[in-house]
Amino acid sequence: MKRWNETFGLLAGLLALALTHGTPARAMEGTVTTTLGLTNTCNGENVDLNVTIHTVTTTSTDGMHTVFNTDIHGSGMGDKGNAYQLHQLASISSFNTNGNQLETTAVADFLLISVGPAPNLVGDSVTHLTFNADGTLTAQFLIGFEKCLG
Repeated sequence: MKRWNETFGLLAGLLALALTHGTPARAMEGTVTTTLGLTNTCNGENVDLNVTIHTVTTTSTDGMHTVFNTDIHGSGMGDKGNAYQLHQLASISSFNTNGNQLETTAVADFLLISVGPAPNLVGDSVTHLTFNADGTLTAQFLIGFEKCLG
């Protein structure tokens, strides 16, 4: 569940960029290295990871459609002494219909893989948000799962 909240937070943060319209088509790319804290909900272990986040953002010519493709990879240690690898892919797509309504959908898949005996955590989520012209959230849903493997 914590993972879904982080995905939702990323989605909300990127919405501001999607609100721009009427600009030339463009593509932007960036890579950041940072730390990330997660919890393996399969065993309750808190995991500190060093990750690389790579994002490619494309915006349509009319500025109404923006897509963010993000890929996160990293490794770290848990507070119970287990080593982990993280792999996450996320795609966030926003569509602004002439300033009247903004629809955003985020799809994320992640793998928190234990290098040792701890269980692996696998998850998927889909989040959808719709805002009207004055910024009021009019529809939302979150579908997701986490599964313990190994």
